[in-house]
Amino acid sequence: MKVKFIYILCCILCLQFMAAQEPYVLQSKYPVHDLNTSLKVYADSSQQFTPDRILKDSSLPFQKGNTLPVMLKVGVTYWGKVAVLATDSLKGWTLQFEDIMIGPPAWTKSNGKVDVYAYQGDRLLFHKKTGVDYAKKERDLETHWALNAIGLDPLPPNTPVVLVIKAQGSSFGYPAYFNLSARSPDQPYYHQLFQFNNSFNIFMFGVTFIIFLYHLLQYFYLKDRIFFWFSLWLFFCTLTQAMSIGIIIGNMPNYRYPFWLFTANGIFFTFWFFGRSFIDSRRRFPTLDKFIVGLALFVLAEITLTTLYVLFFDPEISYTGLGIHYLLLNIYAILSLVLSIILSLKKDLFARYFGVGSLIASIFLIIGTLWSMGVMRPPFRLDPYVTGIFLQIIIYSFGIAYRRQKLNEQNILEKLQATRSLAEVQRMKDLDKVKTRFFANISHEFRTPLSLITGPLKQAFKQSE
Repeated sequence: MKVKFIYILCCILCLQFMAAQEPYVLQSKYPVHDLNTSLKVYADSSQQFTPDRILKDSSLPFQKGNTLPVMLKVGVTYWGKVAVLATDSLKGWTLQFEDIMIGPPAWTKSNGKVDVYAYQGDRLLFHKKTGVDYAKKERDLETHWALNAIGLDPLPPNTPVVLVIKAQGSSFGYPAYFNLSARSPDQPYYHQLFQFNNSFNIFMFGVTFIIFLYHLLQYFYLKDRIFFWFSLWLFFCTLTQAMSIGIIIGNMPNYRYPFWLFTANGIFFTFWFFGRSFIDSRRRFPTLDKFIVGLALFVLAEITLTTLYVLFFDPEISYTGLGIHYLLLNIYAILSLVLSIILSLKKDLFARYFGVGSLIASIFLIIGTLWSMGVMRPPFRLDPYVTGIFLQIIIYSFGIAYRRQKLNEQNILEKLQATRSLAEVQRMKDLDKVKTRFFANISHEFRTPLSLITGPLKQAFKQSE
């Protein structure tokens, strides 16, 4: 009985071993193959695994690719292993890592670094790379940086090959992902790039860029500093929207996150310098102006120090967040809200207008920072950051035109008053001239008869002597 039990157990283990070694058959007549059912995934928290160990060590714990959670752990390197057998030549075929997050901005896209090792037995056939944190020249295919893929052309037909995959999350703190598929040239992509961004974010980029260009030209023509600060704020907005649709952000593998961090947060300090010009707070509200400058310098110092910290110390980032960065931004947003309420209560027309606009922006920023910290989800599935920027652009584009109209009206009134004052001065001068001429004529009229009377009298006095 004991011998029989051992025999059955050995048979089961052999069957499991054979099943584990059975390669996935890639038949070229089927254009798409889902490899997740055959994929084994290993978590490498200690960063000590090697391709050779993944290939040969059958004792390592693993998860099947089709049982993985939607989001893997941030900061953990993952390895994958899948055996494949091509029945025909795979010319033009690709191995793709499908990003299932459709909608978020482009900086959430792509694995950081993916290395694919192909083994025929113990012999390494090739080592290929993909992922946004690899330089463009290092990536195997010249596809868009967000599409993680490598070519399968070198796979020999009718020969089992084991693919060992090392996947690392991106420098923005998003975890690695697999969602592995083999695709023919007839169906090379699993989805359109940035489906959501093809509408609203591209619209936002176009609108922001046009308005930025218009106000920059206004500054060159009028030399008014309000156009300079508004253009600078719009410049940061334009760059942020460009990165949200995949422009710029995929072409700097070593400095993607620091560039994004300073640029996307540059919106906050330039906003308050623009506010100073809009309100003319330095002249009208000198005490309040110190708080405005202090708030702008506070957020400028925070993002500058955080950016330098990332550049020199390479810390671990989680979902674009780093340390207390979003907490400090939340504090800044609350202080902005308080300052906006104070401005809204001022009797000055421009202070009130700017205060109401910044009040709306501060509310959306508070929601956004709480969302980034995982405290809450935005209502109606809106992106609070983009929505706040969109409303600000509308409010302050009209606000600058409104301000200019009011200043022109004020200038016209001042010119009229100056003209009236000049006319009054001229009238007084003319009146003085008339008075002077009048008194000169009267004195002349009196002097002539007096001289006729005094002349004979003087002559008579001389004769009497």
